[in-house]
Parts: sequence; C-alpha cells; structure tokens
Amino acid sequence: MTEINIPAGPIDDEPTGAIVRTNAEDWEDATRAALYETLHGLELGAFDRETIYALTYWDPVLVATVCSWIVRARAAATAGRIVLDEPTELGMQYDTGEDMLTLEAPFIVIHTGGADEFVIPDAAQAREWAAQFAAMADALDAAGGGV
Repeated sequence: MTEINIPAGPIDDEPTGAIVRTNAEDWEDATRAALYETLHGLELGAFDRETIYALTYWDPVLVATVCSWIVRARAAATAGRIVLDEPTELGMQYDTGEDMLTLEAPFIVIHTGGADEFVIPDAAQAREWAAQFAAMADALDAAGGGV
C-alpha cells in the first residue's frame, strides 16, 4: 500500500518522502493513488481520468508537488470559511447545490449565482438586514401576499 504524505506547505527541496511505494507496487500505481487521494471529493470526467493516467508516468516528486499545490489551493479557498452543518435546511443553496450564503469570517457572503458576490461586513449589519427582511415579510403577510 502506498504511503502518501503530501506537503501542505511550501516546498523548498524535492519531496522525496511524499509518495512511498511498497516493494511490490509500481511507481505508476503509487502516483495514481496519490493523485486520486488528493482529488478525493471532486467529480471527475473521462478526460480528467485520462490526465491522471498520463501524470502517473511523471517523476513521483513532480506528482507530489502538483498534489501539494492542490492541497494548498483547497486550504486557501476555504480559509476563514465557516460551514454550517446543514445549510440546505435553511434553504440557502441554489438548485445546483452551490451555496447561496457562506460565512467567511468576519463576513457573510451572498453568492449571487454567477454575478459578483455581495459581502455583509459584520454581524451588526447582518442583524439589521435580518430585521428588515423580517419586517418586509410581515408586511407581505399583512397585505395577503405572503406565501
């Protein structure tokens, strides 16, 4: 079984211990395992898999470096993001499954479905907005236009 220790930070020297194969294992199997482990959770298409197959013939230190970039990019993309346990119960996802609202400390970000994001800068403003939305919903209900 391959031992995979992809660096999660900048690499200054060849990461020779990042992908370690067993005696019976080919390097291609070891690098493939590292790539699939790094890409876990991503939906892959046929060309994605073909590309993974092609990369398995690269030197393992190069594959480990590319895997490290992916690991670090994922970490950077989610840094400061607070994910609610069950956001779908709040109705805060689009039909595509993408988040409509995220908490990216210290901001609440409204993802507007392809347009620029809108940032609510602090908790006080978020509460003010929530109060305004609640007042508007009450007005709709009072006018008979609520759902």
